[in-house]
Amino acid sequence: MIRFVLSPRFAPRAAGVVQLGRLRRTIGFYRHHRHVRGYRFSSFSSSGENKTARSGSESENEVIVLYKRDDNRNNLPRISFLASSFNFVYWIWYVFDFVPAVNSAPIQDLHVDPVYGFAGLGISILIQSAFTLYPTTLISKLAYQPATNNVSRQQVLVWKHLLPFVQPSRNPTTFHLGDIFMDKTSSDTSKILTEYEGDIQKFQGHLGLGLKHGYIPLLLEIRDSHEVCQPQLLLEVLLDPQRLKQTSRKAISGNSTNHVKNDRARHDAKKRGNRGKQWY
Repeated sequence: MIRFVLSPRFAPRAAGVVQLGRLRRTIGFYRHHRHVRGYRFSSFSSSGENKTARSGSESENEVIVLYKRDDNRNNLPRISFLASSFNFVYWIWYVFDFVPAVNSAPIQDLHVDPVYGFAGLGISILIQSAFTLYPTTLISKLAYQPATNNVSRQQVLVWKHLLPFVQPSRNPTTFHLGDIFMDKTSSDTSKILTEYEGDIQKFQGHLGLGLKHGYIPLLLEIRDSHEVCQPQLLLEVLLDPQRLKQTSRKAISGNSTNHVKNDRARHDAKKRGNRGKQWY
């Protein structure tokens, strides 16, 4: 028997491929309830509430809100950013104003080593960068806009936060469906699909959302179940966008076919009416 041994270099990639295959088999995008590996998953389109919301939004071109962050939890990021900004301004004043003024004095005992000032300034820059990057990548609201006859492609709308008071942005950033996604090989995704059986409302913490055309991921923080408005559709948008694309194409083609059929029926009825008038 020949044994194949994976080198440490390719072992993580192989493990990721295996885990991705498991997630695809257990994600549960089915029309009926099924038992897979001992876990029970329900279809993301089996909910009557989601079907109603989706059909209504497709007909009226509305936007389905999938996630809405509680604004009361913005106090801590706001205070942290303002405190780090004050700390940064203080070290700038210390290095470029206070230290030169003291060192210009004729008394040698009062002189200050500028190295300590630059060290404090460097640390304050790191702290300020962290507390600036966090609120600007933190998602305030996430919504899904289906494709209709008026909108050619399905879109994901993301509202972030604005500085300095960490307020939700008024205008969203638009992504095409599939350009913003959850990492299928991450431990958080595995936890949601296996331990929570696909119920993302039970998850608490930060979810990193990757971007197809970006290097800095966005953060989706869930602390309460009511923040996730459409849990099944949210997972479908972030984990299985191809299925949504196929469903939307069928819906649009079905609507177009119905319009053609209705036009033909009206045309035939008009012809029959004209023929009936000729007998009088």
